[in-house]
Amino acid sequence: MELQTHDSRAIPIGLLDDPLTPSRSDMDDAKMSELVDSIRQIGVIAHLIVFPVGDRYEVRAGHRRLVASRMAGLAVVPCDVYPSGDAADDAVQFAENEYREKLTPADEALWFDDLLTKKCGGDVDQLCARLKLKRDRVERRLDLIYRGCPFVFEALQKGQVKVGVAETINRCTDAEHRRYMLDLARHEEWTVARAVAALDQWRLYHAPAKAGAAPATEPSDAPAPTNDFFKCQVCGESHDAQNMKPRQVHDYCERATLKPALDFYGRRGDLLKFPSTLDEARALASRLIDRFPELSPE
Repeated sequence: MELQTHDSRAIPIGLLDDPLTPSRSDMDDAKMSELVDSIRQIGVIAHLIVFPVGDRYEVRAGHRRLVASRMAGLAVVPCDVYPSGDAADDAVQFAENEYREKLTPADEALWFDDLLTKKCGGDVDQLCARLKLKRDRVERRLDLIYRGCPFVFEALQKGQVKVGVAETINRCTDAEHRRYMLDLARHEEWTVARAVAALDQWRLYHAPAKAGAAPATEPSDAPAPTNDFFKCQVCGESHDAQNMKPRQVHDYCERATLKPALDFYGRRGDLLKFPSTLDEARALASRLIDRFPELSPE
């Protein structure tokens, strides 16, 4: 039978049957009384989940609300009607996981894969219809298993990387470099932006270098850089050349990592040290007021 999405409508309460196996065998009288009063005042907020059985409907989720609605004297109640009990079960399970106890992306991927294999015959469109989710979300989760690296998925399961970081690392096609990125991501707690930057660096410099091709460079109208072998890369001075030491480094590695780090080091004087004590904070405030008198409260 082809699965269909649910439809929402009000159903006469006389057509609704209790679930064959209620999740609650006993209901607290005081809490039930509160629920009845609430339903009388504002109605049933959360829809019952039901499926047809002949000309009637069996409640799969919302049994307590059904009992309270009967006690409140309602004629009809709002329901989400699913085509079968099996489809209703999936909807209940997903709603409970999604809204009450959030599934991790890894757990969601494993559950989607299980449903895809056991209940949807490998048909992703049928899985999307069953869960009422957009195909993009479903495919991204399944890709973590089917197209992603097992080591990356394991790190995701353990909570060592976030899902966006895992998806980005998986786009690196070099297995060795992918493991290197994953190791850094776990220890440095990468953000997605940091992972994207690392992936771009691999595409621009490391992938061409490993393939034996010239690394890609961005077009520029600036003159070609010249090497000054008797200029300190840290202080920028040329004196005491006899005390300088040669350093072996790829040109593309220097452009990608060393030069940005040295440029940042050279601008360290422009950075303000965040105060760690009250005295340091007062000194910083005094410096700022001297530089910008407009900040003075007087």
